[in-house]
Amino acid sequence: ASMLRGEAGEVATALPMRFVTREGEEIVSDLLEVTSSGVVLRSIIVEQDLYPIRTLPVSQLDIISGEPARGYRVTGAEISPTTLRAAGSEEIISDIASLFVESAVDVTGAKETFTATLRVKKPSELAYLNSTNVNVTVTVEPVIISSSLPSVKVRARGTASGQNVSLGTSSLSAVVTGPQLTVESLRASDVTAYVDVSGLAAGEYILPLQFHAEDQDMSLLTFEGTPSSVTVTVFEN
Repeated sequence: ASMLRGEAGEVATALPMRFVTREGEEIVSDLLEVTSSGVVLRSIIVEQDLYPIRTLPVSQLDIISGEPARGYRVTGAEISPTTLRAAGSEEIISDIASLFVESAVDVTGAKETFTATLRVKKPSELAYLNSTNVNVTVTVEPVIISSSLPSVKVRARGTASGQNVSLGTSSLSAVVTGPQLTVESLRASDVTAYVDVSGLAAGEYILPLQFHAEDQDMSLLTFEGTPSSVTVTVFEN
């Protein structure tokens, strides 16, 4: 708490009120207020209660509510700043272990990472808290699953003119891993396993299998075939 007490002076003219130090430097503060603009104050006395300042952590408990959209999950929630500066009596401030937000971030239906601003509860006993808001960045990512695909057809690519190719197997089983919504929509008929015979002369080879899924972002999907390679025989006509 503060109190201003002035020593009376003569009646002032209509000039703006300014405060200066003994050395003549101007004092600018929103905490100083003159109750009568018709009195020139030659000096002021300020009485102020001083409180210890502590750094208090903002609790991570109960900052998320709701569920993201199907096929997505929350993988993290980061508060910024993680601490706030508080002031209060030594007895009060020593009993406060952490600060809490007033309400949680609602992640209902979320499909991507986002940032929200939350209000921090200010204990009524505190005289000062340097901020009542924190930002929370919620990381939302696709759920990753694996699924078996039986009877994926095997093809040869890159066959040159005048060549024929014989494959050791015409189909195989595969396991696909990727975002839940994409994997659940895939069928074996949507996927092709292939071997690349580009530039190969006549002969027998063991070539690794590669995969392609029509109309899908292949950077999001991984495939593991059984077997993982195929015997290929290249014939020249």
